[in-house]
Amino acid sequence: MLFFQVLPFLVLVNGLVTRQKPNSLLDQIQQVCPGSSTCAGAVAPDECRTATQSAPFFATALNGTTPGVQAAIFSLVCFETLDLDFRTNHFPGRPGQGTSSMMMFDFVLEYARTFPELGPQIDALVGSGVTTDQQKNDIRALVLDDKYNFGSAPWFLKNKCDASVSTALASGTDAAYAAYITQCVGTTLTDDRIAYWTRAKAAFGPFGLATCSSNVS
Repeated sequence: MLFFQVLPFLVLVNGLVTRQKPNSLLDQIQQVCPGSSTCAGAVAPDECRTATQSAPFFATALNGTTPGVQAAIFSLVCFETLDLDFRTNHFPGRPGQGTSSMMMFDFVLEYARTFPELGPQIDALVGSGVTTDQQKNDIRALVLDDKYNFGSAPWFLKNKCDASVSTALASGTDAAYAAYITQCVGTTLTDDRIAYWTRAKAAFGPFGLATCSSNVS
């Protein structure tokens, strides 16, 4: 069964249950990432972003994607960053791992190379090869700017997952999400991940991204 047939934003109108479109993308992000309303007490305050700060970048990165893909991306990002709390790996602190989707360094480097303006800096850092943790961290730092950081998960889905994964996610089914996590991201589908997915389904199905309202900056 598709989640678009059974999910939230349900309200009573003239005694009938109907669906209510979410007010804003900000509301949707906070629904999936309940801790994203503030950066107070963040693990890495300089890396943290609130729902308000991140909304415009998510809107750009996910433009044109399906509600099912949007739900999957947000469930991944919010889980990996503890509700947008940080953007580099702190547990255990793996060199070079990061961005909002917590990609491993090899993917971070490949992602960075997709931006022509970063080419000269990457070439200077790579030199004859990446052999030190400092090189990995310095290359990662190039894509931690908000305009790059929040696009990493959609890029990974498009370029590193089989096309069938994205196609299946359009259905919004639990099976499609399980395949995304286990076969594409390459990790275990835990109860915590399922909890984020459940909130994301509620936030993005069936309408998808809401308007990034004018008070979001």
